[in-house]
Amino acid sequence: MRDTAQNKLIELQHNPSSIRNICIMAHVDHGKTTLADSLVASNGVISQKMVGKLRYMDSRRDEQQRGITMKSSSIALYHCKNESEYLINVIDCPGHVDFFSEVSTALRLCDGAIIIVDVVEGVCPQTQACLKQIWSENIKPILVLNKIDRLILEFKLTPLDAYIHLLKCSNKEAETKRGVGVQSGEDLYNQWSTAIEAADDSDLYVSPNQGNVVFASAADGWAFRNRLKFSVKQNLGVNVDVLKKTLWGDFYLHSKTKRIMKGAQEKAKKPIFVQMILENIWLIYDVIINQKDKERLSKIAESMNVTLFARDLRQTDTRILLQSFLSQWIPLSLSVLGMVCDKCPSPNQLTDVKIENLLCPPMKEFNLMPKETIALKTVFSKCSPDDASVPVIAFVSKMFPIKRKYLPQNKPKVLTAEEIAKRRELARIKHALKSSAIKTEDSETKCSITVNNEENKPEVIEPTQNENDVMFIAFGRMYSGTIRRGQEIYVLGPKHDPSKITDSDFYVDEKCTLATLKSDQHIMKTIITDLYMLMGRDLEPVDEVPAGNIWCG
Repeated sequence: MRDTAQNKLIELQHNPSSIRNICIMAHVDHGKTTLADSLVASNGVISQKMVGKLRYMDSRRDEQQRGITMKSSSIALYHCKNESEYLINVIDCPGHVDFFSEVSTALRLCDGAIIIVDVVEGVCPQTQACLKQIWSENIKPILVLNKIDRLILEFKLTPLDAYIHLLKCSNKEAETKRGVGVQSGEDLYNQWSTAIEAADDSDLYVSPNQGNVVFASAADGWAFRNRLKFSVKQNLGVNVDVLKKTLWGDFYLHSKTKRIMKGAQEKAKKPIFVQMILENIWLIYDVIINQKDKERLSKIAESMNVTLFARDLRQTDTRILLQSFLSQWIPLSLSVLGMVCDKCPSPNQLTDVKIENLLCPPMKEFNLMPKETIALKTVFSKCSPDDASVPVIAFVSKMFPIKRKYLPQNKPKVLTAEEIAKRRELARIKHALKSSAIKTEDSETKCSITVNNEENKPEVIEPTQNENDVMFIAFGRMYSGTIRRGQEIYVLGPKHDPSKITDSDFYVDEKCTLATLKSDQHIMKTIITDLYMLMGRDLEPVDEVPAGNIWCG
Protein backbone atom coordinates (compact mmCIF):
# COMPACT_ATOMS: atom_id res chain seq x y z
CA MET A 1 0.00 0.00 0.00
CA ARG A 2 2.83 2.35 0.87
CA ASP A 3 4.62 1.57 -2.40
CA THR A 4 1.44 2.41 -4.31
CA ALA A 5 1.17 5.81 -2.58
CA GLN A 6 4.83 6.54 -3.27
CA ASN A 7 4.43 5.62 -6.94
CA LYS A 8 1.49 8.03 -7.18
CA LEU A 9 3.60 10.85 -5.70
CA ILE A 10 6.45 10.08 -8.11
CA GLU A 11 3.99 10.17 -11.00
CA LEU A 12 2.68 13.59 -9.94
CA GLN A 13 6.23 14.94 -9.76
CA HIS A 14 6.34 15.10 -13.55
CA ASN A 15 3.42 17.56 -13.77
CA PRO A 16 4.48 21.01 -12.44
CA SER A 17 0.90 22.33 -12.63
CA SER A 18 -0.20 19.81 -9.98
CA ILE A 19 2.62 20.62 -7.53
CA ARG A 20 2.40 23.01 -4.58
CA ASN A 21 5.37 23.92 -2.37
CA ILE A 22 4.35 25.49 0.94
CA CYS A 23 5.70 26.01 4.47
CA ILE A 24 3.90 26.26 7.80
CA MET A 25 4.91 29.22 9.98
CA ALA A 26 3.72 30.47 13.36
CA HIS A 27 4.70 31.83 16.74
CA VAL A 28 5.62 29.31 19.42
CA ASP A 29 2.68 27.18 20.64
CA HIS A 30 0.17 28.53 18.13
CA GLY A 31 -0.64 25.01 16.93
CA LYS A 32 1.72 24.66 13.98
CA THR A 33 2.93 21.11 14.69
CA THR A 34 -0.59 19.91 15.54
CA LEU A 35 -1.87 21.21 12.24
CA ALA A 36 1.04 19.51 10.46
CA ASP A 37 0.09 16.23 12.17
CA SER A 38 -3.48 16.60 10.89
CA LEU A 39 -2.26 17.06 7.33
CA VAL A 40 0.04 14.03 7.66
CA ALA A 41 -2.84 11.95 9.08
CA SER A 42 -4.95 12.76 6.02
CA ASN A 43 -2.54 10.62 3.97
CA GLY A 44 -2.70 7.70 6.40
CA VAL A 45 0.91 8.10 7.55
CA ILE A 46 -0.22 8.35 11.18
CA SER A 47 -3.49 7.67 12.97
CA GLN A 48 -5.96 10.51 13.48
CA LYS A 49 -5.94 9.68 17.19
CA MET A 50 -2.20 10.50 17.37
CA VAL A 51 -2.60 14.01 15.97
CA GLY A 52 -0.96 16.51 18.30
CA LYS A 53 0.59 13.74 20.39
CA LEU A 54 3.05 12.10 18.02
CA ARG A 55 4.54 15.32 16.58
CA TYR A 56 5.51 13.38 13.49
CA MET A 57 7.49 16.16 11.81
CA ASP A 58 9.70 16.59 14.92
CA SER A 59 11.98 13.67 14.15
CA ARG A 60 14.95 14.68 16.33
CA ARG A 61 15.22 13.38 19.88
CA ASP A 62 15.83 16.85 21.35
CA GLU A 63 12.72 18.17 19.57
CA GLN A 64 10.58 15.47 21.17
CA GLN A 65 12.12 16.06 24.59
CA ARG A 66 11.74 19.85 24.52
CA GLY A 67 8.39 19.84 22.74
CA ILE A 68 9.40 22.44 20.13
CA THR A 69 10.39 22.36 16.47
CA MET A 70 14.07 23.16 15.99
CA LYS A 71 14.77 22.15 12.38
CA SER A 72 12.68 22.42 9.24
CA SER A 73 11.28 19.12 7.99
CA SER A 74 9.46 18.36 4.75
CA ILE A 75 6.92 15.78 3.65
CA ALA A 76 5.17 15.12 0.33
CA LEU A 77 1.37 14.77 0.62
CA TYR A 78 -1.27 13.63 -1.85
CA HIS A 79 -4.54 15.54 -2.19
CA CYS A 80 -7.47 15.11 -4.56
CA LYS A 81 -9.82 18.04 -5.19
CA ASN A 82 -12.61 18.10 -7.76
CA GLU A 83 -11.16 15.00 -9.47
CA SER A 84 -7.79 16.77 -9.82
CA GLU A 85 -4.76 15.23 -8.11
CA TYR A 86 -2.09 17.32 -6.39
CA LEU A 87 1.32 16.77 -4.85
CA ILE A 88 1.82 19.15 -1.92
CA ASN A 89 5.30 19.49 -0.43
CA VAL A 90 4.80 20.75 3.15
CA ILE A 91 7.73 22.18 5.12
CA ASP A 92 7.20 22.50 8.88
CA CYS A 93 9.26 25.45 10.17
CA PRO A 94 10.35 26.23 13.75
CA GLY A 95 8.41 28.86 15.66
CA HIS A 96 11.09 29.81 18.19
CA VAL A 97 13.12 32.93 17.47
CA ASP A 98 16.41 31.08 18.07
CA PHE A 99 15.78 28.96 14.97
CA PHE A 100 14.48 31.67 12.65
CA SER A 101 17.25 30.94 10.14
CA GLU A 102 15.42 27.68 9.39
CA VAL A 103 12.38 29.74 8.37
CA SER A 104 14.43 31.78 5.88
CA THR A 105 15.90 28.69 4.23
CA ALA A 106 12.48 27.06 3.96
CA LEU A 107 10.87 30.11 2.35
CA ARG A 108 13.42 30.04 -0.46
CA LEU A 109 11.99 26.69 -1.56
CA CYS A 110 8.30 27.61 -1.33
CA ASP A 111 5.73 29.51 -3.34
CA GLY A 112 3.16 29.79 -0.54
CA ALA A 113 3.08 29.97 3.25
CA ILE A 114 0.48 29.01 5.86
CA ILE A 115 0.51 31.54 8.71
CA ILE A 116 -1.10 30.21 11.89
CA VAL A 117 -2.36 32.66 14.50
CA ASP A 118 -3.79 31.75 17.89
CA VAL A 119 -7.08 33.70 18.06
CA VAL A 120 -6.57 34.26 21.79
CA GLU A 121 -2.96 35.46 21.75
CA GLY A 122 -3.24 37.19 18.38
CA VAL A 123 -0.29 38.44 16.35
CA CYS A 124 2.95 37.89 18.30
CA PRO A 125 6.53 39.10 17.60
CA GLN A 126 7.53 35.93 15.78
CA THR A 127 4.36 36.17 13.69
CA GLN A 128 5.37 39.66 12.59
CA ALA A 129 8.88 38.45 11.74
CA CYS A 130 7.39 35.69 9.56
CA LEU A 131 5.07 38.15 7.82
CA LYS A 132 7.94 40.47 6.96
CA GLN A 133 9.95 37.55 5.64
CA ILE A 134 7.01 36.45 3.49
CA TRP A 135 6.72 39.93 2.00
CA SER A 136 10.45 40.16 1.27
CA GLU A 137 10.41 36.75 -0.48
CA ASN A 138 7.19 37.58 -2.39
CA ILE A 139 5.41 34.49 -1.04
CA LYS A 140 1.66 33.91 -1.33
CA PRO A 141 0.14 33.93 2.21
CA ILE A 142 -2.65 31.84 3.67
CA LEU A 143 -3.99 32.64 7.13
CA VAL A 144 -5.23 30.03 9.61
CA LEU A 145 -7.01 31.44 12.66
CA ASN A 146 -6.45 28.56 15.04
CA LYS A 147 -7.66 27.49 18.50
CA ILE A 148 -11.22 28.76 18.12
CA ASP A 149 -12.14 26.01 20.58
CA ARG A 150 -10.49 28.12 23.30
CA LEU A 151 -13.11 30.83 22.75
CA ILE A 152 -15.82 28.22 23.36
CA LEU A 153 -14.49 26.05 26.17
CA GLU A 154 -11.96 28.25 27.94
CA PHE A 155 -13.39 31.79 27.64
CA LYS A 156 -17.07 30.78 27.35
CA LEU A 157 -17.77 33.42 24.69
CA THR A 158 -21.06 33.55 22.83
CA PRO A 159 -20.97 33.26 19.03
CA LEU A 160 -21.48 37.03 18.70
CA ASP A 161 -18.72 37.84 21.20
CA ALA A 162 -16.41 35.43 19.41
CA TYR A 163 -17.15 37.16 16.10
CA ILE A 164 -16.26 40.55 17.61
CA HIS A 165 -13.06 39.03 18.99
CA LEU A 166 -12.17 37.68 15.54
CA LEU A 167 -12.76 41.14 14.06
CA LYS A 168 -10.35 42.65 16.60
CA CYS A 169 -7.82 39.98 15.74
CA SER A 170 -8.28 40.86 12.09
CA ASN A 171 -7.78 44.57 12.73
CA LYS A 172 -4.58 43.90 14.65
CA GLU A 173 -3.37 41.75 11.79
CA ALA A 174 -4.09 44.55 9.34
CA GLU A 175 -2.01 47.00 11.35
CA THR A 176 1.14 44.88 11.01
CA LYS A 177 3.56 47.12 9.18
CA ARG A 178 4.31 45.89 5.67
CA GLY A 179 2.98 42.50 6.63
CA VAL A 180 -0.05 40.51 5.67
CA GLY A 181 -3.32 42.15 6.68
CA VAL A 182 -6.88 40.90 6.99
CA GLN A 183 -9.32 43.22 5.23
CA SER A 184 -12.02 44.07 7.72
CA GLY A 185 -13.76 47.21 6.46
CA GLU A 186 -13.90 50.19 4.14
CA ASP A 187 -11.27 52.08 6.16
CA LEU A 188 -8.55 49.50 5.42
CA TYR A 189 -6.62 51.69 3.04
CA ASN A 190 -6.58 54.62 5.45
CA GLN A 191 -4.16 52.64 7.61
CA TRP A 192 -1.43 52.73 4.99
CA SER A 193 0.85 55.47 3.77
CA THR A 194 0.43 57.08 0.38
CA ALA A 195 3.45 55.25 -1.04
CA ILE A 196 2.04 51.88 -0.11
CA GLU A 197 -1.39 52.80 -1.47
CA ALA A 198 0.14 53.51 -4.86
CA ALA A 199 1.63 50.00 -5.09
CA ASP A 200 -0.43 47.05 -6.28
CA ASP A 201 0.11 44.67 -3.38
CA SER A 202 -3.41 43.31 -3.07
CA ASP A 203 -2.07 39.77 -3.38
CA LEU A 204 -0.32 40.23 -0.02
CA TYR A 205 -3.58 40.64 1.87
CA VAL A 206 -5.77 37.91 3.25
CA SER A 207 -9.48 38.08 3.76
CA PRO A 208 -12.30 35.57 4.25
CA ASN A 209 -14.00 37.14 1.24
CA GLN A 210 -10.94 36.33 -0.87
CA GLY A 211 -11.06 32.72 0.29
CA ASN A 212 -7.55 32.64 1.77
CA VAL A 213 -8.50 32.53 5.46
CA VAL A 214 -9.24 29.32 7.39
CA PHE A 215 -11.02 29.24 10.75
CA ALA A 216 -9.81 26.17 12.61
CA SER A 217 -9.21 24.15 15.71
CA ALA A 218 -6.26 21.90 14.98
CA ALA A 219 -6.61 20.22 18.38
CA ASP A 220 -10.17 19.10 17.55
CA GLY A 221 -9.40 18.37 13.88
CA TRP A 222 -11.84 20.77 12.18
CA ALA A 223 -11.59 23.81 9.95
CA PHE A 224 -13.70 25.69 7.45
CA ARG A 225 -13.28 28.37 4.83
CA ASN A 226 -15.95 30.89 3.90
CA ARG A 227 -18.17 28.08 2.66
CA LEU A 228 -21.91 27.53 2.77
CA LYS A 229 -22.31 23.78 2.48
CA PHE A 230 -23.38 23.38 6.10
CA SER A 231 -25.31 26.61 6.60
CA VAL A 232 -27.37 27.45 3.49
CA LYS A 233 -30.91 26.07 3.34
CA GLN A 234 -33.06 25.85 0.25
CA ASN A 235 -35.84 27.99 1.74
CA LEU A 236 -33.72 31.04 2.51
CA GLY A 237 -34.61 32.65 -0.77
CA VAL A 238 -31.20 34.36 -1.00
CA ASN A 239 -28.94 34.42 -4.01
CA VAL A 240 -25.99 32.13 -3.23
CA ASP A 241 -23.46 34.32 -5.07
CA VAL A 242 -24.53 37.35 -3.06
CA LEU A 243 -24.40 35.35 0.14
CA LYS A 244 -20.82 34.25 -0.57
CA LYS A 245 -19.72 37.88 -0.86
CA THR A 246 -21.50 39.02 2.28
CA LEU A 247 -20.98 36.06 4.58
CA TRP A 248 -18.04 37.84 6.24
CA GLY A 249 -18.65 41.46 7.15
CA ASP A 250 -21.17 43.83 8.64
CA PHE A 251 -24.19 42.24 6.94
CA TYR A 252 -27.34 40.64 8.28
CA LEU A 253 -30.30 38.75 6.84
CA HIS A 254 -33.63 40.53 7.04
CA SER A 255 -36.07 37.87 8.20
CA LYS A 256 -39.17 39.33 6.52
CA THR A 257 -37.86 40.51 3.17
CA LYS A 258 -35.25 37.71 2.88
CA ARG A 259 -32.75 40.30 1.77
CA ILE A 260 -29.16 40.80 2.90
CA MET A 261 -28.76 44.21 4.46
CA LYS A 262 -25.71 46.19 5.55
CA GLY A 263 -25.25 47.67 9.03
CA ALA A 264 -25.67 44.70 11.37
CA GLN A 265 -23.64 46.36 14.12
CA GLU A 266 -25.52 49.66 13.89
CA LYS A 267 -28.93 47.96 14.00
CA ALA A 268 -27.92 45.41 16.68
CA LYS A 269 -28.50 42.48 14.35
CA LYS A 270 -26.63 39.20 14.24
CA PRO A 271 -24.13 39.16 11.37
CA ILE A 272 -24.66 36.42 8.80
CA PHE A 273 -21.35 34.84 9.77
CA VAL A 274 -22.62 34.40 13.33
CA GLN A 275 -26.08 33.21 12.36
CA MET A 276 -25.11 30.68 9.71
CA ILE A 277 -21.70 29.43 10.80
CA LEU A 278 -20.60 30.16 14.36
CA GLU A 279 -23.91 29.27 16.00
CA ASN A 280 -23.85 25.86 14.32
CA ILE A 281 -20.37 25.09 15.68
CA TRP A 282 -21.25 26.40 19.15
CA LEU A 283 -24.32 24.12 19.12
CA ILE A 284 -22.19 21.01 18.52
CA TYR A 285 -19.87 21.88 21.39
CA ASP A 286 -22.83 22.55 23.68
CA VAL A 287 -24.62 19.28 22.84
CA ILE A 288 -21.51 17.13 23.26
CA ILE A 289 -19.53 18.85 26.04
CA ASN A 290 -22.19 20.51 28.20
CA GLN A 291 -25.48 18.68 27.64
CA LYS A 292 -23.92 15.29 26.77
CA ASP A 293 -27.11 14.57 24.86
CA LYS A 294 -26.11 11.67 22.60
CA GLU A 295 -29.66 11.14 21.35
CA ARG A 296 -29.84 14.67 20.01
CA LEU A 297 -26.33 14.35 18.64
CA SER A 298 -27.38 11.28 16.65
CA LYS A 299 -30.19 13.28 15.03
CA ILE A 300 -27.81 16.12 14.18
CA ALA A 301 -25.28 13.66 12.76
CA GLU A 302 -27.95 12.14 10.53
CA SER A 303 -28.94 15.55 9.16
CA MET A 304 -25.27 16.44 8.57
CA ASN A 305 -24.44 13.09 6.90
CA VAL A 306 -21.95 12.31 9.67
CA THR A 307 -21.49 8.66 10.62
CA LEU A 308 -21.14 8.00 14.33
CA PHE A 309 -20.38 4.40 15.23
CA ALA A 310 -21.45 2.71 18.45
CA ARG A 311 -17.90 2.87 19.78
CA ASP A 312 -17.96 6.66 19.31
CA LEU A 313 -21.16 7.06 21.31
CA ARG A 314 -19.78 4.82 24.07
CA GLN A 315 -16.85 7.19 24.61
CA THR A 316 -16.69 8.51 28.16
CA ASP A 317 -14.30 11.26 27.06
CA THR A 318 -16.56 13.83 25.41
CA ARG A 319 -13.58 15.54 23.73
CA ILE A 320 -12.86 12.37 21.73
CA LEU A 321 -16.52 12.19 20.65
CA LEU A 322 -16.35 15.86 19.69
CA GLN A 323 -13.23 15.31 17.58
CA SER A 324 -14.81 12.30 15.88
CA PHE A 325 -17.88 14.32 14.89
CA LEU A 326 -16.19 17.54 13.77
CA SER A 327 -13.35 15.83 11.90
CA GLN A 328 -15.99 14.18 9.69
CA TRP A 329 -18.27 17.19 9.36
CA ILE A 330 -15.69 19.87 8.52
CA PRO A 331 -12.31 18.08 8.32
CA LEU A 332 -9.26 20.28 8.73
CA SER A 333 -7.18 18.67 5.99
CA LEU A 334 -9.79 19.25 3.27
CA SER A 335 -10.09 22.96 4.07
CA VAL A 336 -6.37 23.67 4.42
CA LEU A 337 -5.10 21.54 1.55
CA GLY A 338 -8.00 22.63 -0.65
CA MET A 339 -7.10 26.26 -0.06
CA VAL A 340 -3.44 25.53 -0.82
CA CYS A 341 -4.42 24.02 -4.18
CA ASP A 342 -6.65 27.02 -5.00
CA LYS A 343 -4.58 29.94 -3.75
CA CYS A 344 -0.91 28.92 -3.88
CA PRO A 345 0.84 29.20 -7.26
CA SER A 346 2.35 26.17 -8.94
CA PRO A 347 6.12 26.02 -9.65
CA ASN A 348 5.57 27.15 -13.25
CA GLN A 349 3.93 30.39 -12.04
CA LEU A 350 6.96 32.05 -10.45
CA THR A 351 6.90 35.84 -10.24
CA ASP A 352 9.59 37.93 -11.91
CA VAL A 353 10.73 39.26 -8.55
CA LYS A 354 11.33 35.80 -7.11
CA ILE A 355 13.23 34.63 -10.20
CA GLU A 356 15.47 37.70 -10.18
CA ASN A 357 16.21 37.26 -6.47
CA LEU A 358 17.31 33.68 -7.13
CA LEU A 359 19.54 34.59 -10.08
CA CYS A 360 21.00 37.86 -8.86
CA PRO A 361 23.44 38.16 -5.92
CA PRO A 362 22.58 40.63 -3.13
CA MET A 363 23.26 44.31 -3.81
CA LYS A 364 23.36 43.67 -7.56
CA GLU A 365 21.08 44.83 -10.38
CA PHE A 366 19.57 42.00 -12.41
CA ASN A 367 19.62 44.04 -15.61
CA LEU A 368 23.40 44.35 -15.27
CA MET A 369 23.93 40.61 -15.19
CA PRO A 370 25.46 38.82 -18.23
CA LYS A 371 23.09 38.00 -21.06
CA GLU A 372 23.45 34.28 -20.30
CA THR A 373 22.15 34.86 -16.77
CA ILE A 374 19.28 37.05 -17.96
CA ALA A 375 18.30 34.38 -20.48
CA LEU A 376 17.82 31.91 -17.62
CA LYS A 377 14.83 33.93 -16.41
CA THR A 378 12.72 32.37 -19.16
CA VAL A 379 13.96 28.91 -18.19
CA PHE A 380 12.91 29.48 -14.57
CA SER A 381 9.42 30.66 -15.55
CA LYS A 382 8.77 27.62 -17.79
CA CYS A 383 9.84 25.10 -15.11
CA SER A 384 10.17 22.44 -17.77
CA PRO A 385 11.29 18.93 -16.74
CA ASP A 386 12.47 18.20 -20.31
CA ASP A 387 16.18 17.76 -19.62
CA ALA A 388 17.03 17.26 -23.28
CA SER A 389 16.37 20.88 -24.25
CA VAL A 390 16.68 22.87 -21.02
CA PRO A 391 19.51 23.21 -18.49
CA VAL A 392 19.38 21.42 -15.16
CA ILE A 393 19.02 24.07 -12.44
CA ALA A 394 18.65 23.22 -8.75
CA PHE A 395 18.76 25.50 -5.71
CA VAL A 396 20.23 24.10 -2.47
CA SER A 397 18.75 25.87 0.54
CA LYS A 398 20.75 24.13 3.27
CA MET A 399 22.80 21.07 4.20
CA PHE A 400 21.84 18.90 7.16
CA PRO A 401 23.83 16.11 8.88
CA ILE A 402 22.72 12.50 9.08
CA LYS A 403 24.47 9.33 10.19
CA ARG A 404 25.30 6.95 7.38
CA LYS A 405 23.45 4.09 9.06
CA TYR A 406 20.16 6.00 8.80
CA LEU A 407 20.28 6.20 5.01
CA PRO A 408 17.70 3.97 3.30
CA GLN A 409 20.32 1.85 1.54
CA ASN A 410 22.00 1.05 4.89
CA LYS A 411 18.88 0.17 6.85
CA PRO A 412 17.98 -3.51 7.46
CA LYS A 413 15.86 -4.91 4.66
CA VAL A 414 13.16 -7.57 4.71
CA LEU A 415 14.64 -10.94 3.79
CA THR A 416 13.17 -13.07 1.03
CA ALA A 417 12.06 -16.67 1.64
CA GLU A 418 15.21 -17.94 -0.10
CA GLU A 419 17.48 -15.77 2.09
CA ILE A 420 15.69 -16.95 5.22
CA ALA A 421 16.18 -20.60 4.20
CA LYS A 422 19.90 -20.06 3.63
CA ARG A 423 20.35 -18.37 7.00
CA ARG A 424 18.38 -21.12 8.74
CA GLU A 425 20.63 -23.78 7.16
CA LEU A 426 23.74 -21.84 8.15
CA ALA A 427 22.52 -21.58 11.74
CA ARG A 428 21.82 -25.33 11.81
CA ILE A 429 25.36 -26.14 10.64
CA LYS A 430 26.94 -23.79 13.18
CA HIS A 431 24.88 -25.30 15.96
CA ALA A 432 25.94 -28.80 14.87
CA LEU A 433 29.61 -27.78 14.94
CA LYS A 434 29.36 -26.28 18.42
CA SER A 435 27.40 -29.14 19.95
CA SER A 436 29.56 -31.87 18.49
CA ALA A 437 31.80 -33.38 21.13
CA ILE A 438 33.81 -35.37 18.59
CA LYS A 439 37.02 -33.69 17.52
CA THR A 440 38.71 -35.70 14.88
CA GLU A 441 42.07 -35.05 13.30
CA ASP A 442 40.84 -36.42 10.00
CA SER A 443 41.64 -33.62 7.56
CA GLU A 444 39.22 -34.95 4.96
CA THR A 445 36.31 -34.75 7.41
CA LYS A 446 37.28 -31.26 8.47
CA CYS A 447 37.58 -30.25 4.86
CA SER A 448 34.11 -31.66 4.09
CA ILE A 449 32.51 -29.71 6.93
CA THR A 450 34.29 -26.56 5.87
CA VAL A 451 33.15 -26.89 2.28
CA ASN A 452 29.51 -27.48 3.28
CA ASN A 453 29.71 -24.50 5.60
CA GLU A 454 31.02 -22.21 2.90
CA GLU A 455 28.42 -23.37 0.40
CA ASN A 456 25.54 -22.46 2.69
CA LYS A 457 27.02 -19.26 4.06
CA PRO A 458 25.55 -16.16 2.34
CA GLU A 459 27.95 -13.69 0.89
CA VAL A 460 28.69 -10.83 3.30
CA ILE A 461 30.20 -7.61 2.01
CA GLU A 462 32.11 -5.83 4.71
CA PRO A 463 31.31 -2.12 4.83
CA THR A 464 34.15 0.11 3.76
CA GLN A 465 32.85 3.04 5.85
CA ASN A 466 31.80 3.37 9.45
CA GLU A 467 28.04 3.34 9.80
CA ASN A 468 28.27 6.01 12.52
CA ASP A 469 30.03 8.43 10.19
CA VAL A 470 28.13 11.71 9.78
CA MET A 471 27.52 12.90 6.24
CA PHE A 472 25.77 15.99 4.91
CA ILE A 473 22.74 15.88 2.62
CA ALA A 474 21.59 18.75 0.45
CA PHE A 475 18.03 20.04 0.85
CA GLY A 476 16.84 21.93 -2.22
CA ARG A 477 14.41 22.42 -5.07
CA MET A 478 14.49 21.83 -8.81
CA TYR A 479 13.76 24.85 -11.00
CA SER A 480 14.53 23.44 -14.44
CA GLY A 481 15.30 20.11 -16.07
CA THR A 482 15.56 16.77 -14.29
CA ILE A 483 18.32 15.71 -11.94
CA ARG A 484 19.29 12.03 -11.94
CA ARG A 485 21.50 9.64 -10.03
CA GLY A 486 24.97 9.39 -11.53
CA GLN A 487 24.64 12.76 -13.22
CA GLU A 488 27.62 15.14 -13.27
CA ILE A 489 26.73 18.77 -12.56
CA TYR A 490 28.41 22.05 -11.69
CA VAL A 491 28.01 23.42 -8.17
CA LEU A 492 28.01 27.21 -7.78
CA GLY A 493 29.00 28.33 -4.30
CA PRO A 494 27.14 31.05 -2.36
CA LYS A 495 29.88 33.59 -3.19
CA HIS A 496 29.73 32.97 -6.93
CA ASP A 497 29.06 36.19 -8.85
CA PRO A 498 27.67 35.70 -12.39
CA SER A 499 28.80 39.21 -13.38
CA LYS A 500 32.45 38.12 -13.14
CA ILE A 501 32.25 35.51 -15.88
CA THR A 502 32.94 38.25 -18.45
CA ASP A 503 36.34 39.01 -16.89
CA SER A 504 39.30 37.95 -18.99
CA ASP A 505 41.01 36.19 -16.09
CA PHE A 506 37.92 34.16 -15.14
CA TYR A 507 38.18 30.41 -15.71
CA VAL A 508 36.56 27.21 -14.50
CA ASP A 509 38.77 24.38 -13.28
CA GLU A 510 37.07 21.27 -14.68
CA LYS A 511 39.02 19.04 -12.29
CA CYS A 512 38.10 20.99 -9.16
CA THR A 513 36.29 18.95 -6.50
CA LEU A 514 35.26 19.59 -2.93
CA ALA A 515 38.58 18.16 -1.70
CA THR A 516 40.67 20.45 -3.94
CA LEU A 517 38.48 23.56 -3.72
CA LYS A 518 40.46 26.74 -2.97
CA SER A 519 39.28 29.82 -1.11
CA ASP A 520 38.95 31.90 -4.29
CA GLN A 521 37.12 29.21 -6.25
CA HIS A 522 33.32 29.04 -6.19
CA ILE A 523 32.60 26.52 -8.97
CA MET A 524 33.25 22.80 -8.89
CA LYS A 525 32.00 19.55 -10.36
CA THR A 526 30.24 16.78 -8.50
CA ILE A 527 28.39 13.56 -9.23
CA ILE A 528 24.89 12.93 -7.87
CA THR A 529 25.20 9.59 -6.06
CA ASP A 530 21.80 9.40 -4.33
CA LEU A 531 18.46 11.22 -4.50
CA TYR A 532 15.67 11.10 -1.92
CA MET A 533 12.13 12.28 -1.40
CA LEU A 534 11.90 13.67 2.14
CA MET A 535 8.89 12.12 3.92
CA GLY A 536 9.07 13.62 7.37
CA ARG A 537 11.13 11.13 9.36
CA ASP A 538 12.00 8.97 6.38
CA LEU A 539 14.03 9.34 3.21
CA GLU A 540 12.50 7.57 0.22
CA PRO A 541 15.09 6.88 -2.53
CA VAL A 542 14.20 7.98 -6.07
CA ASP A 543 16.08 7.74 -9.36
CA GLU A 544 15.27 11.25 -10.59
CA VAL A 545 13.64 14.52 -9.55
CA PRO A 546 11.91 16.69 -12.21
CA ALA A 547 11.56 20.48 -12.12
CA GLY A 548 9.27 21.99 -9.50
CA ASN A 549 9.93 19.44 -6.75
CA ILE A 550 11.75 19.49 -3.42
CA TRP A 551 14.52 16.93 -3.06
CA CYS A 552 17.39 15.70 -0.90
CA GLY A 553 20.66 14.22 -2.08
